[in-house]
Amino acid sequence: MPAFAPTAPVAVHVRALLASGWTLTGIADAAQVGRRTLGNWLNTPPRGVHHHVAARVLALKPSTSGPLLVPSLGSVRRLQALAAMGWPVSWAGPQAGISDTHARMLVQGHHSMVTAAVADRIDAVFRRHCMKPGPSVIALAHARRNKWVTAVAWDDIDDPADRPHDVAGRRSRTRRAA
Repeated sequence: MPAFAPTAPVAVHVRALLASGWTLTGIADAAQVGRRTLGNWLNTPPRGVHHHVAARVLALKPSTSGPLLVPSLGSVRRLQALAAMGWPVSWAGPQAGISDTHARMLVQGHHSMVTAAVADRIDAVFRRHCMKPGPSVIALAHARRNKWVTAVAWDDIDDPADRPHDVAGRRSRTRRAA
């Protein structure tokens, strides 16, 4: 038996897993394979894959329990609201079990979806800290520059149609006719 299995069937299976709601990180963790390795198989596949590695990936089943991915909008708004309270995104991400790079990419709009587990963990950090002032004036300034608002500005932070209220206490001044 050759040392390597063909890559093409494994890459097709990885694409089917992704289409069913798996994430590349989830596949990598479940199959004990590097995430970059999986990405390489999809983008620039090698000639072969070790049989034992291919078997672990092919053993994974597409999701039938509903989507594992959810829109990232609520998570993005929560991270932004934390920053608007002085909690840096680079701090909030790791608190939620994601890298600070991933958290920054989220708030910059690089990901339209996140796993439900990540969304839940971001929500947990948000609920613990959204009403407490954070320690970072840099985070506050960054949030102000980007026009990010605190939690109280939202009626429904997860609703794409919701727009934040002005909660800074500013009132528009009007001149009275003389």
